[in-house]
Amino acid sequence: MKFLLRLLLLLVVAVIGLAGYVALNIFDDAPTLSGSFTMEASDLAQAKAFFRRANPKNLPPGELTKLTLSQDDIEKALNYGLEHYKGGRAVVAIVDGIAKVQLSMKLPDNPLGDYLNAELAFTQWSDQLQVQNLRMGGVYIPGFIADRLIATAHQQLQVQVPEYQAAIAAINGFSIGAGQINVVYQWQPELMTQLTARGRDLLISPENQQRLLAHARQLAVITNDPAIPRTASLTKLIAPMFQFAQQRGGSAVEENRAALMAMAMYIMGVNVGKVIGQDGQALPRNGRHKFELSKRYDFAQHFLVSAGLASSAGTEFSDTVGLLKELDDSRSGGSGFSFTDLGADRTGVRLAELAVSNETNAKAVQGLLAGEVDEAVFMAEFRDLPEFMPAAEFKQRFTDVGSTAYQQVANDIEQRISQMPLFAQLATP
Repeated sequence: MKFLLRLLLLLVVAVIGLAGYVALNIFDDAPTLSGSFTMEASDLAQAKAFFRRANPKNLPPGELTKLTLSQDDIEKALNYGLEHYKGGRAVVAIVDGIAKVQLSMKLPDNPLGDYLNAELAFTQWSDQLQVQNLRMGGVYIPGFIADRLIATAHQQLQVQVPEYQAAIAAINGFSIGAGQINVVYQWQPELMTQLTARGRDLLISPENQQRLLAHARQLAVITNDPAIPRTASLTKLIAPMFQFAQQRGGSAVEENRAALMAMAMYIMGVNVGKVIGQDGQALPRNGRHKFELSKRYDFAQHFLVSAGLASSAGTEFSDTVGLLKELDDSRSGGSGFSFTDLGADRTGVRLAELAVSNETNAKAVQGLLAGEVDEAVFMAEFRDLPEFMPAAEFKQRFTDVGSTAYQQVANDIEQRISQMPLFAQLATP
């Protein structure tokens, strides 16, 4: 009996020791993959093309479809996700039937390490994926053990997440080819409904969905007010919306986020009810009014869309989308590259930075924007900046994004914004 107790104690100590070894060696202080992911205008066009190919809405139910994912598609998707999580890099290579993924992922603050560096290689065995090797930090996990771990996780996901089970059931086969992975799936409309609901809850919590709906309803009340002229300053929308956020109490950060998201969706013509799965609500419809900033409708659009994106997806994402939009406009058929639009974009981003950074700033923003407010409180003059430049003219005058000439204008935009009372009184985090 004593022998068994000693053996049991030894096993417990060994397990604790192994867990401690893994915990101490799985994380690193520095990334093995350096640099940052940068989206280019061509990436935006490529992403649009991919979603058009992958969109199954027009397929008859039950029809088999093949989706091809290139290593470039997968690598960019991983890098985009890592960059907008905490930061990191990923490299994907698909050669001779073997898919290899290397990544360095920035971790939240913790005493064990700042990065998770991982390497994974897998191949196809019949209709299954087989792990060849897996390394996480300084810990090497043999393929047969990694397979067991992945199989266990796969089983648990099927039991606990019905949407995952339905998605797996829709996949009829896959193959790892030269530089790409081919997936054959069967279109099931009910699966899209399930995944949409699950994705909605992951992107916006049920609590924040109700908060967003409340702000959308208030927006409907404001835009139905006959006292507001058809063409009006955007302050006629911003002031009462921030006043509503202030009156609701609770988290000023979340109320401001909901207000900015509701206004951005409104000016883009997006139905909030459909987004959160509650159709039939008394929500505002864009088109009744033409809201402007500096007497320009496009400034109001850029301002609100950038503010909404920055408050929900992050500052860098909003800046990237705004810049790519201008680069895309500079091409043949577009309206041209405009620093004026970038000024409106950056003003919206800077507002969102303050409005959702912390409770103190969030309440201060509410206090400054609620009630009667003039555009001069937050909106600088940008109409004297270069705009409507075709790609050739932009290249001749500014060479490229990030050049000295370009940066001078970008710095000028930031200085103008910083001089506005809202931003001068509150420190941008």
